[in-house]
Amino acid sequence: MESDQLRRKYLKDANDLASEINENEAIFQLASCPLNLMIILLVFRNSNSLPNDRLQLYEKSIQVLIETWNDAKLKETQNDAERKRIDSQKAKREKIRLAYISYIMCVKKTLSLSKYELKEVYCSPFVRPKIAGL
Repeated sequence: MESDQLRRKYLKDANDLASEINENEAIFQLASCPLNLMIILLVFRNSNSLPNDRLQLYEKSIQVLIETWNDAKLKETQNDAERKRIDSQKAKREKIRLAYISYIMCVKKTLSLSKYELKEVYCSPFVRPKIAGL
């Protein structure tokens, strides 16, 4: 693509994103926090639209992150056996873990967790049975 075409495409995408954020009060409030804005940008870049509420946004962001991680792993290995190994059960396990991490961060009203806190989440009696049941 020529630079003019790219510029027009990026400008259109930016305007579309701004419109979607401005049209949805819940998403608009989230966008005032840089971390949440990054989540909004990731989801929008992946699907060219935004969910209607916070819960859907967080669910979609977890899905986008898991897909991104899996794609990165596939690019690193580039072999069929490894591609087959990364399956939906692994994605489900990571979704459970990420959802619980998000919950803990909301409860603690924090934007980060220490390595120790993350280890506690991974070993949590809440998370382990759900993962074992997959």
